[in-house]
Amino acid sequence: MASKVLQACFAGKAWRGVHLSVRAVPGRGGSGGLVYQVARDSIPAHLLGAPKTPLIGVSEPPETAPSPPQPGQSAQVAKIATILPPSPNLPPPIPRARITANTAEGEWRYNLVRPIIATTAPNSRERAALIEQIARTPLIDWKRRSRTIAQRTIRKWIVRYEATGVGGLMRKAPSNGGQRRFVLSRAWDQAMDAAGVSKADQAEIAKQVRHRVRSEWRSGTPSWPTVQLNTLPTVVNLSRAAGLDRPDAELHALCMVPRRFVEAERRYAIIAMKESDAARFASEVVPRIKRDRSALLPMEWVAGDVHPLDILFQRPDGTTCCPRLIVWEDLATNRVRWDMFVAPQGEAVRTEHVIQSFVSLCSDWGVMRHLYIDNGGEYNWLDMAEPLSRLAHAPEIHGIEQPAATGKAIQRARPYNAQAKVIEGVFATLERSVFPQLPGYIGGNRMRKKTANQGRAPKPFDGDEAALRQAVSTAVAYYHRKPQTGHLDGQSPESRFAAFVEAGWKRTILDPHELEVAFSREMLKPVHTGGTLRLAGVEYRANGLQSYVGLRVLVRQPLFGDQNKLFVFTEQGQPIDTAFPDTRYAFADDRGAEEQGRRQAALNASIRELAKDTTRLDGEQSMAAVVALHGPAAEAPTDGVIRIINPEFSEAARMAKNAPVRAEEVTARTASVRARKSALLKLMDPGARQRMAG
Repeated sequence: MASKVLQACFAGKAWRGVHLSVRAVPGRGGSGGLVYQVARDSIPAHLLGAPKTPLIGVSEPPETAPSPPQPGQSAQVAKIATILPPSPNLPPPIPRARITANTAEGEWRYNLVRPIIATTAPNSRERAALIEQIARTPLIDWKRRSRTIAQRTIRKWIVRYEATGVGGLMRKAPSNGGQRRFVLSRAWDQAMDAAGVSKADQAEIAKQVRHRVRSEWRSGTPSWPTVQLNTLPTVVNLSRAAGLDRPDAELHALCMVPRRFVEAERRYAIIAMKESDAARFASEVVPRIKRDRSALLPMEWVAGDVHPLDILFQRPDGTTCCPRLIVWEDLATNRVRWDMFVAPQGEAVRTEHVIQSFVSLCSDWGVMRHLYIDNGGEYNWLDMAEPLSRLAHAPEIHGIEQPAATGKAIQRARPYNAQAKVIEGVFATLERSVFPQLPGYIGGNRMRKKTANQGRAPKPFDGDEAALRQAVSTAVAYYHRKPQTGHLDGQSPESRFAAFVEAGWKRTILDPHELEVAFSREMLKPVHTGGTLRLAGVEYRANGLQSYVGLRVLVRQPLFGDQNKLFVFTEQGQPIDTAFPDTRYAFADDRGAEEQGRRQAALNASIRELAKDTTRLDGEQSMAAVVALHGPAAEAPTDGVIRIINPEFSEAARMAKNAPVRAEEVTARTASVRARKSALLKLMDPGARQRMAG
């Protein structure tokens, strides 16, 4: 009797002309663990004052909140009531976390009942009227279907929500949810049982099949139907070996592995992704850390990369291409500086293009403290790191993987690691909201058929290279004035940079000519006659090299700009001169004679300049000083003279020794000596002859 009365009152009906305020909450008693609670102030006074005829057995509210029903328990209302003291209308409880797979359905029901609970009192006329109005209104459910909800259903959802939160609005998960109910499939299990195969043997077969399915995923099999088909021979052979004897067609149908069995092992596909698709593995699987850039100053960290501009451009020869952008991003302000290259067909951006863009960056924005670069071939910084370190303000070069200092001159990035590039965020912003506004944008797919072209090939940018540069410049300026989230916190890159400038930040500019010397290719070259060098079949000359003929010098050839200019240093690194390609003159051109005279004069002037730092020395005096320094030569004492046994020989020797020398013999000897000296002088170079004459 009491249960029916409270149920009627909970539904908004009156009992003996009295509207009792009733709700259902978790508590002790009953098969579902729910009890009715009656607000004391809604009970008539004559009933509270007549203890002999109580409405129902009344118990005081428990000191602690009752525990919610455990999963699997029934949600039916028990036949026990609790009378509560008056309390204010509290807001509905906070929804609990998802407990079943029917999240969308539960959230939809929650959004339906929450306004009813929040705006009306239990068992009130207002609540009944609101429920009736909602029940008459067609609604769109979580599956986008139009439907109406009965009043009884709405009231049931309110009871469940007040009892267990949003979880009560979801369908109860099966008690064996997530558990495997069959060894392989219902049909296969029944066939194996009929064949007398034990459950243990069936489990062993299922284990081997599972290994095969995992191996299929691990080997890169693209989809579950393909895995299912590739696993069929294994299941057929194992089943036949265990004793399952059926016709081929029937056996094939029985041994087809269910989709759920195949999908349960899909996680093993991550092995194939790591081994064969490194880019996707890095993009979707590799965990990433977050870095905060809010404390950076302008030009403290600068990231650089080469990126295709997804705008189709037509070259003057009629061929089309997507120009390349060399982009530098200031990580403190998200400003970008760019250079565009429209390379001839078959060519790409080279190292000298990147270096030229880097020089322009340092000459315009200033030098950075840290340079954050990619692993691409156009960033061959290893050859330039040592020359760059000689600059007065040399930036530290880091790869995109480890921006922190590690003691190495350059940190290289791992391949297929684009997700680690902070500059990729700039590219994403430009390609999502800026560049699509320009004509000729193809979004990375030059074969895409646009609606504006009515199925034809994409239309290239309408204009020449200068017009495209102006369009890109306008787009980047628009980007600089567009507010951004992240560490900019609603500021635009331009306003962020302006705040730093207003606070006193200043840039440090590098001399572009100094950078031109730094970014150069080094080599040792011999100096030939006339102060010339030979490089790649071209003869270079400089006046300062005329005194280095026969010696080797250090030559630096710029990697960008005017590469016909050579910076020449001594082997010890002291600057000598700048060499340029030598000029050839026509046979009768008077300018050739003038140039010859100028070169001779320059040579004589350089020799006179060298002579200022020297003193003419007497070679005989120098040798005499060395001899005197070392003292007289050692002389051994004579032990005796060995005489020849034949006395006739001794007498002949004495006679020859004392005989006078004839004059004609002396003259002949002198002439012979002079002839030999003249021949020797002809073989010597002019400088040596001059020194012998001196």
